[in-house]
Amino acid sequence: MGQRHLHADFFGVNAQESAASGLPQYATGSGVRDVHFNVNATYKFNSHWSANAAAVIGRLEKSAAGSPITQRRLDLNGVASVLYRF
Repeated sequence: MGQRHLHADFFGVNAQESAASGLPQYATGSGVRDVHFNVNATYKFNSHWSANAAAVIGRLEKSAAGSPITQRRLDLNGVASVLYRF
């Protein structure tokens, strides 16, 4: 599957989908879909216990950002964990 088809599947709106949803028809192009920046930190308490935190910010680009399906261009996700090593 080419990148153009992947973009169309996720961000394009064809005539049938437009009629069903009320969204305008939208044809996507190929190219960079999104960019991400990741930050990860780990703190080791001792030889068994540690904690980890991570954050990811993503931004849709070009035709993905302009799609009528897109509600937000930016997305922020995070996770925190406590780890025990046996």
